[in-house]
Amino acid sequence: MFSLIIPCYNELENLKFHKGKFYNFVKFHKSYELIFVDNGSSDHSYNYLKDNFQHIANVKIVKIEKNLGYGNGVYKGILSSSNYYVSWIHADLQVSFDDLINGYMLVLNQKRNKTILVKGKRKNRSLFDSFFTFCMSFLTSSLFFKKINDINSTPNIISRKIFNNITNIPKDFNFELFCYLLAIKNSYKIIRFDVFYEDRKIGVSKWNINILSKFKLSYSIFKYILKIRISGIN
Repeated sequence: MFSLIIPCYNELENLKFHKGKFYNFVKFHKSYELIFVDNGSSDHSYNYLKDNFQHIANVKIVKIEKNLGYGNGVYKGILSSSNYYVSWIHADLQVSFDDLINGYMLVLNQKRNKTILVKGKRKNRSLFDSFFTFCMSFLTSSLFFKKINDINSTPNIISRKIFNNITNIPKDFNFELFCYLLAIKNSYKIIRFDVFYEDRKIGVSKWNINILSKFKLSYSIFKYILKIRISGIN
């Protein structure tokens, strides 16, 4: 019923560190599908995925030769998915599988209503990170006249059919905002639930490195907001 997508860009050390958690997820949830997307990695992530997960029935491995961005990786995973609902989280597993399952349960509780987006709402974050999130949420809500908050949070769980016939899917981190706005455009019910992000155990974030990286991401989101506000989603 659910396909979980894990985009991996040079995440070899995280894949090794969390190997047991990935194994347990597919072992105890055989009806779920786990899709690893090697997003143009140069650190042998793809070889590691093949050697350790290719033999498992409910696991798929997708290889992208050139990294075009986080959003492109997630979207390629969605295109490869088999189940009605798709979801995605980062390979560092700052979002626990327990929280992910809680999100899935919220979907199941809707019973016949399949036009929903279940999206995490990040907790236990630093004051600095929360400030940036608040500013972007305020800006986006003001421009679209909708309450839109914590744009970049995961997990996201949504029907894969919402992506049918959509042509302007962003390839970068604006993919999260795009999905949020796409759900609003299609009058989906938005369900938020608390997610407690764990500290990243291995490596560094691909974008949340320092204050400069935050400003760069914020500027990118701001430009994308203006673009979508003018041209819309199609």
